[in-house]
Amino acid sequence: MPREHEVVGKFIFETYTGESFLPEHLRPSEPDLIALQEAWRQQFGFIAVRETLKVMERYILAAEACLGKAKPRNHRVLSLVRDLASVWQTLTGKWPKSGRDPRTSAQTGPFADFVRIAAGSLPEDFQIASLDASIRQVVDTP
Repeated sequence: MPREHEVVGKFIFETYTGESFLPEHLRPSEPDLIALQEAWRQQFGFIAVRETLKVMERYILAAEACLGKAKPRNHRVLSLVRDLASVWQTLTGKWPKSGRDPRTSAQTGPFADFVRIAAGSLPEDFQIASLDASIRQVVDTP
């Protein structure tokens, strides 16, 4: 993430406040500009995002400490796939379906691809070796 004093950070900041692209006659008035700059610093800017991420990390670490590793890994994988199925249903209006590759018996289709891409974006420590059983179980029980 760029810093506000770097060229890219300054450009993004000035784009947000309207100073970069707007012609002089369309730029915000001084009070509006000050309000935009303050909103950037408090809510939308890089420092605000970093601070928000630090708070979220503390919440996640606290929740992880409270929950521990009590539930088996397969339950956590199934929960992830079930949550992704809910997202799929919200986006498409239909509960996901999945087929099987006749040669490998691996789950196939758009939902299986969606789950694999989503799971592939997890940090290395949370990578999931096999999703097929969870995908099969979730698509079979809406």
